[in-house]
Amino acid sequence: MTAVTRWVDEKTTNFADIEMLLDKEHPDEIPETGTKYMNWEINKIFDEDKVALFYSRQVIYNFYTFSVDQIPGSEEILDDGTYTKRGFVIPLHKHYFVKCYSILEKVRL
Repeated sequence: MTAVTRWVDEKTTNFADIEMLLDKEHPDEIPETGTKYMNWEINKIFDEDKVALFYSRQVIYNFYTFSVDQIPGSEEILDDGTYTKRGFVIPLHKHYFVKCYSILEKVRL
């Protein structure tokens, strides 16, 4: 199963702040009830941000891959119910906004 999402970050206009959020350690999310997200792994592919021209506009971007184990919160699961979600995020910076694209794949273990 593959999902594609796009969003514009309307709060953060500094590209370095977005990268800092992606680069920081992501602790396990273990609520008392509900879905758990554990074993985050996020990798920055390009050491230095890339710059490209699209329609005469300069765009700064990078590429991140990620994986995380999703464990449903229901106690009625017959097997262990763990899914590993893998995907990528491409943050883009164009003058005045930051846009992120991601692809998410859900892999049943």
